[in-house]
Amino acid sequence: MGSKGMAQDEAAAARPTGCIHLRVTVRHVFAQHTVAGVLATTVAIVGATKSMTQRKRNRTDFNRWLRFRVIAQGFTVAACVAGSYIFGQQALRQREIDLAQSKAADVERERERFADAMARAEEMQRIEDAAKQANQRHAHLPTTESPAAIPPSANNSSWTSWWPSKKQ
Repeated sequence: MGSKGMAQDEAAAARPTGCIHLRVTVRHVFAQHTVAGVLATTVAIVGATKSMTQRKRNRTDFNRWLRFRVIAQGFTVAACVAGSYIFGQQALRQREIDLAQSKAADVERERERFADAMARAEEMQRIEDAAKQANQRHAHLPTTESPAAIPPSANNSSWTSWWPSKKQ
């Protein structure tokens, strides 16, 4: 750690941390418009209360604070409605994106299944072609009948002749 790092540490130690936290808090409060509206409404009610509790009750000042409260409450309601609309639109867009990604994944899976089926079909075709070529090469050889193809004897034509006899 050089002198540059130590200087940054000293500067950070000299800076009041409460000020930073206050700035961050204010930034976050005003990023949420409903919080800002509620805060403005609270300020208006406190101001109206102060103007009423003073010895010299200033009715015009009190009415101004109450008008400010109505405006702040209107801003708060408008911010809530706008926030709900924006949130709904973002959710709708996200749903559409998810649906498009799902469809793309389905198409890709179908493409893979088709490619697998084509590869199997090509393999089967290759095997069949090889078998046909082998049969054509051996076509000139005489064929022999298998014992199963020989019909039963003429004197014993029933189907039971194929089964072993019980007399033995």
